[in-house]
Amino acid sequence: MTAKEYLMQVRGLETELQAKNRLLQKLREKSVSLTSPQYGDKVNSSRCDSNLIDRIVDLENEIKSRNSQLLDKITEINKRIECVHDPLLIAVLTDRYINHQSWEQIAENFDKSDRTVRVWHGQALQIFRKETGMK
Repeated sequence: MTAKEYLMQVRGLETELQAKNRLLQKLREKSVSLTSPQYGDKVNSSRCDSNLIDRIVDLENEIKSRNSQLLDKITEINKRIECVHDPLLIAVLTDRYINHQSWEQIAENFDKSDRTVRVWHGQALQIFRKETGMK
C-alpha cells in the first residue's frame, strides 16, 4: 500500500458510511409509510414489517461498527502523520486526508497559493514515506 492509499482510507470509510446512512434513512422512511392492513386484507404485512425492522436494526449495528472502525483509523493515521514532526506539514496532511479539504481550501487556510501547498504536500509525503517505510 502506498502512503497516499494509506492516508486516503479515511475518505473511503466515510464515503461508505454516508451511503449506508442514506440507505438507513430510506428504510426508515419506508417503515413509516407502511400502512397497516385493513380488515379483510389477505396480505401478511407483519412479516414484511418484521423483515424491514430487522434490516434497519442490522444496518444500524453495521453503521455503529464501521463508525468505530473509522474513529480507530483516524486515530491511527493521525498518530502516523505526527511522525512528520513539522507542524505546518502535519497540518497540510491532516487537512488533505482527514478533513478532505481541496488544495484551494488549504491554501486559503495558510494564505498561500495552492502551488505552495502542493509543494508542502510533496515534502510532507516524502517525510511520511521515509518515516513509515511506505512507498
